[in-house]
Amino acid sequence: MVKLVPLILLLIINSFVYGSSLQVIADKPTVELGKPINITINAKDIKQNLASISIKRLEEDFGVYVIESANRFENNINIQELKIALYPHRIGKHEIPSIKLGSFKSEIVPVTIIAAREKNQTLEFSSSVSASSIWQRQQIIISTHIITHSKFATIKLEDFIQEGFDSYKLKTSRQDLGNGMYRLSSGWAIYPLIAGKQNINLPAVNYRLRGNVQRKFIPDNARLNIQQLPSYIPPLMPVGKISINSLITTDSNNSDKSHTISVNISSETVLPTTLPNLPQNYILDGDISIGETTSNTLNEAENNTLRTRIQHSVPVAFNRSGIYRLQELSVKYFDVTSGRIVTATGNPVSTVILLPWLRYSLLIIILVLSSKIIITVNKHINIFLRLTKERKNIINATLAAKSPCELHHLLNKYARTYNWGDNMTLGNWLIVWEKNRPSAASAGKSLIDRLSEACYSEEKMPSLNQDVFLLLSSK
Repeated sequence: MVKLVPLILLLIINSFVYGSSLQVIADKPTVELGKPINITINAKDIKQNLASISIKRLEEDFGVYVIESANRFENNINIQELKIALYPHRIGKHEIPSIKLGSFKSEIVPVTIIAAREKNQTLEFSSSVSASSIWQRQQIIISTHIITHSKFATIKLEDFIQEGFDSYKLKTSRQDLGNGMYRLSSGWAIYPLIAGKQNINLPAVNYRLRGNVQRKFIPDNARLNIQQLPSYIPPLMPVGKISINSLITTDSNNSDKSHTISVNISSETVLPTTLPNLPQNYILDGDISIGETTSNTLNEAENNTLRTRIQHSVPVAFNRSGIYRLQELSVKYFDVTSGRIVTATGNPVSTVILLPWLRYSLLIIILVLSSKIIITVNKHINIFLRLTKERKNIINATLAAKSPCELHHLLNKYARTYNWGDNMTLGNWLIVWEKNRPSAASAGKSLIDRLSEACYSEEKMPSLNQDVFLLLSSK
């Protein structure tokens, strides 16, 4: 009996040294936002596979990245080891929750998350969700922003991969805030495909400097309430507002089809894969020959917008001259504000088509008419220039006139250049002058009275030549 005591004590000691256990070890108690807490989970002499543990509770406060797993034996005891990097979502005091594996639980590990700093400057990270209560296929914008003092820092988004969602990365932008501060912005446009309440884990925003990732900022989880679309909504009906724009352009590169009908269907909110195709019966006119339609989809990712545009191009040839009016294109979509189906209508498209023979005929007619107009205009210009020169000569001749009667003759020649009359008495000339030159009527009457007196007396009166010159030169 005495000999059994050491054996029992040895078994008790071995149970403490080599007994089963589950332990979580953190490499540090305090970490800056964007930096990881590296934890090691040790499962000692536990039959269950450590890889089967649930990490959902970890994902509530951390972005979880599994680094490596290992399995080894010590003194014939199986030791499993799992190394994980935890990137905290937010600043504050947190806990690494208890891990459960079989009937074993680890202890809770408290940790403290402090603000990120770079070269003694605060590095601010923030994120926002555009909406939390939405419809299926309705767009959600996840916006992320980093305010930094580094002029050369960049960010790179990790892919958003989660079952039941479509996602697209938005364009990264840089804004100079002044005082040596910059805002780096980006995000994702996501579209839930399945109704129900969802708690989604967002991917990391990698903060890069000199080509290397310096920090991983993980946006906080988004809790969404996704409302199911009414049963009468077709599976591919767009959810969100749609715009339609159509036009007809001349196609000089296609000898068989002289024009192209372009239809642009675009949206800033609709899931790109649900933008509609062009209806087959869009062009029903028998006088239009249709070529093969091509479609090109463009996703233009801005800072907080994903603008999607699908351009349909239809080469056509018009078989007769005339005015062609194409039917208005209409597309139905589900309006998220009213909860109803709305019809978007494109602008009506029309064009005037002239077949080559008619176009050439009109061109010839236009050329003939243009030449006649040019000849007529040129003729009138020449007449105008000739009469202008003749008037100038008459006005200058008044200064050299040797008698009042010669001045009377020059006044008649001046009137004849304007077709006012010819061989008029001085009284008749004055009437015509007052009618056509009302601003100089008073000066004309005074001068004609003096000129009449000089003609009757046949005396040359002083300053008559100069006064007639000034009168005719007046405007």
